[in-house]
Parts: sequence; C-alpha cells; structure tokens
Amino acid sequence: MNIEKEEQTERVFKIAATKINFYLEVLMAVFVLVGAVVCIYFMVPELVELVTNHGSAEAFMAYLEKIFTIVIGIEFLKMLCRPTSENVLETIIFLIARNMVINHGTPLENMISAFTIIGLAVAKRALRHNKK
Repeated sequence: MNIEKEEQTERVFKIAATKINFYLEVLMAVFVLVGAVVCIYFMVPELVELVTNHGSAEAFMAYLEKIFTIVIGIEFLKMLCRPTSENVLETIIFLIARNMVINHGTPLENMISAFTIIGLAVAKRALRHNKK
C-alpha cells in the first residue's frame, strides 16, 4: 500500500515538473523573441548609417556580428519551441559559422570549423532521411 502511494506521488511530481518545465521554456522563448525584436528594431538606424556613410570594413564587421547574434537568437528560439535534433544541429552550425566569420581564426581553425559544419550538415541530413 505504501509503495503504491509513493509511486502515485512520484507520478504526480513528474507530471507537475513536466508542466512547469514546459511553461518555463515558453517563457524563455517569449524573452528570446522580445529580445530579437528589440535588437532588430535598433539595427535599422545602424544599417541606414552604414549605407549613408559608406561604412568601413570594421563597421560592417561589427554590424555583421550583431546580425549573427540576432540570427543565433532566432535559431535558439526555434530550438526552444521545437527541440528537435535538426534544430539543435542548425543552431550549432550557425554558432560555428558566426565564430568563423567574426573571429578571423587561423587557416587551420577555419578548416576545422568548415569540416565541422560539413559533418553537422551530413548528420542533419541523415537524421532527416531516418525520419522517412
């Protein structure tokens, strides 16, 4: 009798924890969405300034870094809303690509990053084919 009560309590706790986890994920997704929208809003004047002042390469790289950050935030939002292995791999691919473009690593680091992206893309494709 006591074991049945413990199992029932455990089931109730797991259900409650799962619901709380779901709502916390939704809340975080809303925060990420609001943050992305605010960042996009503040990027418009920077784009206008970049175009009108014939921005330098440094200004463009700073702008590109912000764009990549927003894109990664959007990918993270997608991953929170639909946590599939494909979305996780896509987010990781964007993170590695951002690192390659922004940090200007050594040729060896760039080659390793490129091969990593290729490997992740192949894994993503394999996961997609396994679903069918």
